[in-house]
Amino acid sequence: MMRDIVRKAAKWREFRTASTATGFAINILRTTGRAEEALALVEEMKGYTRRAGLGPWTQLSDEARRLQLLNALGRYQEVLAAVEGLREQMRALPEESEQKETALP
Repeated sequence: MMRDIVRKAAKWREFRTASTATGFAINILRTTGRAEEALALVEEMKGYTRRAGLGPWTQLSDEARRLQLLNALGRYQEVLAAVEGLREQMRALPEESEQKETALP
């Protein structure tokens, strides 16, 4: 059902809804032991987030979700290397974004 919602939202150019619905689908897949499938959806979600015009904190949240999935898959070194870069990005971001966000700093 979530994939149908994503498909329809994208068709109607409701990219914020598509991003959110993809996030829900990712959560469902992850909690049901299908982290590989969930990981495959992350780039799609990131694209919807950008197309929705959502800000850097939301985009950072999308990347954090990708790292959570990699961690669940046991790809610890990859996660550790990426976290350092994310920490630098976070330091550079303002606490209040001028863009719409679905994630809070």
